[in-house]
Amino acid sequence: MKLDGGGDVAWRYQQSGVRGAVEASRASIFVLAWRDSRRYDLTRLSPGGQKQWQRTYGNDTLRRAEALAPAGDGAAVLAARSVPESIEERVVVTRVDDRGAIAWRREYARGDLSAAAITKLPDGGFAFGYARRERETGPQRSYIVRVGPDGAVQWRRRFGPQEGDTRVSALTAGPGGTVVAAGSTCAEFYPGVPCGDLLVVTYGAE
Repeated sequence: MKLDGGGDVAWRYQQSGVRGAVEASRASIFVLAWRDSRRYDLTRLSPGGQKQWQRTYGNDTLRRAEALAPAGDGAAVLAARSVPESIEERVVVTRVDDRGAIAWRREYARGDLSAAAITKLPDGGFAFGYARRERETGPQRSYIVRVGPDGAVQWRRRFGPQEGDTRVSALTAGPGGTVVAAGSTCAEFYPGVPCGDLLVVTYGAE
């Protein structure tokens, strides 16, 4: 649903399994949705809400597309995927252009982990967060990664205290090239259920 400046509905678009939607350049809208356990859909809508194209990605691995960020006239998808019959998961970012063609795809971490959030940065790069279970019964630690426009890692930082569970919930670009991350000292979040302390951390551009 898109609202106009007065808060009235400008148009509606319906799709099942939606995980997020972002506005790219030229006011086009990208919608991310789960198709099944192995695939996700990316749909591009016109500024007026008409479907321009829909592409399906995946089928070789089990994957969970978790978040979406605009990227010029395209988009970047943050996902966790695992090889069938394996408990090892991988954090992957896929950058697509305005036609849905893959510009690049990079893997950033492996282990017992989950993807969390991604945001666009002013230099054309991205920052994203993920959580990793260090040991089978150990704490869940969270990390923030900053990458350049080509997906190359610029830095990786731990989120929150050194001990105990942490979880990243949201990211945004701050002033001066900084990255602001919000989350909690909680491994899992359930709406309406108190869990841990709120954490907000600002990371420098370098």
